[in-house]
Amino acid sequence: MAQIWEYVKIALMNIKSNKERSILTMLGIIIGISSVIMIISIGNGVRISVNDELKNMFGSKITIYTNRGVEGNDVRFTEDDFKLVKEKVAHVKGATTQYSYWGATDKARKGDFSANVEGGSTALQYAIGNEPIVRCRYFSQNEYDSASMVCVINESSARLLFGTTDVG
Repeated sequence: MAQIWEYVKIALMNIKSNKERSILTMLGIIIGISSVIMIISIGNGVRISVNDELKNMFGSKITIYTNRGVEGNDVRFTEDDFKLVKEKVAHVKGATTQYSYWGATDKARKGDFSANVEGGSTALQYAIGNEPIVRCRYFSQNEYDSASMVCVINESSARLLFGTTDVG
């Protein structure tokens, strides 16, 4: 124990005898540690900012496309694939097939109407986005399984096509 105190005394004498060198060394250590803390803070801030922006842009929606028709291979997802995703992947609210058809044009009460027709299952509500339901509901699993002739449309399309939002 006495030897440790001797080492401390020698260290303090060296610091006092080389004040400039000691101050510059401490300044270098302080600047180095501050730089590391600042870089980590900026990195975490950027990561959080990018994650928030992506959530705002896309919500929690992930779309996966298959290579349909490439060299004769027509790869499609099955209902079992979607069940497996729901069971095995954490935080998944819904997984569904989604078919999109563009370019349907029809005469509406107030002029031409272009539509995007999308088809899927009850989990389609997770793929559509955050648009609120004004009336009614998304269709049920029973309606999907029995291939019932049901659809979900947004409020502006209902007004344009039928003149009211009270459809069905």
